[in-house]
Amino acid sequence: MKRLRILCLLAFPLLAGCVAVDGGPVGTGVAAISGNVVAVDPTAAAALATDSASVATLPFPVTVTLDEAPTVTDTTDANGNFELRGSFSGSLTLRFKGASLDVTTTVDVPAGSVVVLQDIRLRAGRVEPDNVRQLDFRGRIVMVDCAADGSGELLVDDRAPAVNQFLVRLATDTELSRRGGRTLTCSDLRVGDAVGVQGEIRLSTDRTIDALAVVVDPAAPEPEPGPERPLRFTGTVVSVDCSAGNLVLMTPTGGARIHLLPTTKYFVQPARPEPQPATCADITAGGFVQGNGMVRLHDPGAVNAERVIFRPAISG
Repeated sequence: MKRLRILCLLAFPLLAGCVAVDGGPVGTGVAAISGNVVAVDPTAAAALATDSASVATLPFPVTVTLDEAPTVTDTTDANGNFELRGSFSGSLTLRFKGASLDVTTTVDVPAGSVVVLQDIRLRAGRVEPDNVRQLDFRGRIVMVDCAADGSGELLVDDRAPAVNQFLVRLATDTELSRRGGRTLTCSDLRVGDAVGVQGEIRLSTDRTIDALAVVVDPAAPEPEPGPERPLRFTGTVVSVDCSAGNLVLMTPTGGARIHLLPTTKYFVQPARPEPQPATCADITAGGFVQGNGMVRLHDPGAVNAERVIFRPAISG
């Protein structure tokens, strides 16, 4: 995959030039950035020790803006939630501003997509979310590189006039399918395929998405992001509290807080056979979880789980 990584790095400076000529990173379709701030300390030089499973009382409201789209703005509500919507895309500067606070981070947003930042901590010069999810990214494959184990990497162009290009990493457990549900492998993917990508995006300038699911020939996007979005989650179990309905995971890019509901369905998959029905009590720390649920864009602090599949840690 070294060749794909080199080509991807070469592509980004060219794309940055195209964006500048076009007048800024503004794409087609309505995109959304939402998140929840759980802790603010403008003077902290070390990581804030706030419990990610609880909602903090913020010392003051925080105004959230995009430097590249100054008319798009919101202010955190009583629970620290915010949501930005508009026709923006590309590498954007997300700014958090309040009393004695002014910090920024770069967020890479494909045109018409949704980016969700969960459990953000703001401190001196730093924006630290536990997890950054990329939802509803629709684009077209321009390069495919598959490994023997089924993992791989894709270069995917989004739908903006000044095209933004993203490196999509496929893990061995990334769910690959065609619209309608037919399961695919990396080798089935072709240059030119229209795809929908969902995953976790790194807060950096390399436009990298760790894909949880890729759908070839996805359904047409909605004209505007709705209040809720379906998503997939995966990770190692850090802690589980069935009575409180809390499940905390560690993912490749950070932490994830999952809300377990009375209606959540549980399954255990001890090896390769089909998952078997289970209960929340079967989930233990150190095991692996994958599942799906819903997230409310204006209250993104917890994912409401619909289905959870647990795989125990391999002993010995």
